[in-house]
Amino acid sequence: MARRIKGQISLEFMILVGIGFLLLISVVSMSFSELKKIQDKKEQNIVMNFANNIYDEVNIATNAHEGYTRQFKIKDDKLNFYTVNNYLIVESTKFEYEKKLNNFEGKFKEGMNEISKKNGIVKVN
Repeated sequence: MARRIKGQISLEFMILVGIGFLLLISVVSMSFSELKKIQDKKEQNIVMNFANNIYDEVNIATNAHEGYTRQFKIKDDKLNFYTVNNYLIVESTKFEYEKKLNNFEGKFKEGMNEISKKNGIVKVN
C-alpha cells in the first residue's frame, strides 16, 4: 500500500510539473509575440516620423516667402527614401509610407539638402 501511494504522489508531481512547463511556455510565447508587435510598431513610427519630418520641411518652404532658401541634413542609413510623381516614399525592411508633396521638384538625398522656393515651386537640390 505504501508503495502505491508513493507511485501516485510521483505521478501527480510529474503531472503538475508538466502543467507548470506548459504554462511557462505559453507565457514566454505570448511575451515574444507582444515584443514583436512592439518592435514592429516602433519601426512603423520611425518610418512615419522620418517622412513627416521631410514633409514638414517642404510644407515650411511652400508657406514661406518667395526666395526662401534653407539647408537641412537627412541622415538615416536604415531607411530608403525617394520621390515619385510628387510623392515622398519612405521604406524600411517591413513598412512603406507615402506622403503627397505639393508644388515640388527635385530629389532628396542622404546628407545635406538645399530647399528653396522660386516662382511658387519648392525645389530641392
